[in-house]
Amino acid sequence: MAVVNMPGVGSGENRREAIVAAVWDAICDGRLPPGAKLGEDELARIFEVSRTIVRDALKELAFRGIAEILPQRGAFVARPTVKDADDVYAARRVIEAAIIEDVAKNCTANDIRALRAHIELQAAARKRRDKREFVHLSGDFHLQIARLGGNRMLAELLEGLVARAAIITTLYLPDGHSCVVDEHTRMVDLLAAGKAKECIALMKAHLQTNMHAHHFVEEAPQRVDLTAALSPKSAKTRA
Repeated sequence: MAVVNMPGVGSGENRREAIVAAVWDAICDGRLPPGAKLGEDELARIFEVSRTIVRDALKELAFRGIAEILPQRGAFVARPTVKDADDVYAARRVIEAAIIEDVAKNCTANDIRALRAHIELQAAARKRRDKREFVHLSGDFHLQIARLGGNRMLAELLEGLVARAAIITTLYLPDGHSCVVDEHTRMVDLLAAGKAKECIALMKAHLQTNMHAHHFVEEAPQRVDLTAALSPKSAKTRA
């Protein structure tokens, strides 16, 4: 018997995205830990879809860095390593330092107002302890700055890195780590003042601090009941 209903979801693309969203929500809520197996047959039964749609969803999850697909073994929730995180944040420091230097020299009053409004959304998500939304908004703040920079290639590169960082943060950053909003606020204050050098220094320190705040664990993958983990009732119970 399926436990996840998708009313109004007809096309294969929509069904694929519904699976992707449900898996991501379960990871954000802690119902699917790193290394948990994402069985094709079980997902097809839960969502009442074909294995082809499930495979497409798993490929999308892998593309986003949320899952990994191992030959002859199947798909699993991603287990990023310390080296993976080091690489992601090292690349971000280089790219975002260049971006924010340009933004500090060229941003407008309207840009600053938009960034401050974004920070208010982050603070609200943190206050209501909505981890999924908070992780999304924290990463999107950096993408907002990148879009202000006007370099489309750098913005696209950063988008992929922020997506990789999101899964690392969701899995390994303690819920109590909440300095992000304060540092984002300081960053906007410096942008408003046009202090490019200070912006670069803060951006690098901010990303370095975030990297070291993660708590990486080397536990063996847990055996998880996918039906229970993906059930809407389970999500409500944890809310």
